[in-house]
Amino acid sequence: MTYNGQASRVSNNVMKALVILTIAWVAYWAATGGIDQIAIPETAASSTSTTVAE
Repeated sequence: MTYNGQASRVSNNVMKALVILTIAWVAYWAATGGIDQIAIPETAASSTSTTVAE
C-alpha cells in the first residue's frame, strides 16, 4: 500500500539534513583513516609440533 499525498516541507527538510549529515560524516571518516582505523584482532598464538620418525 502506498500513500499518495504531498510530503510535508518539514519532513522533506529533515530528510535532506540527515542525508547531508550522513555524507559529511562518511567523508570525514574516510579522510581521517576510514577502514584503516578498524581494530583487527590478532590471530591465535601459533604452536609448533615436532614429528619424530623411527
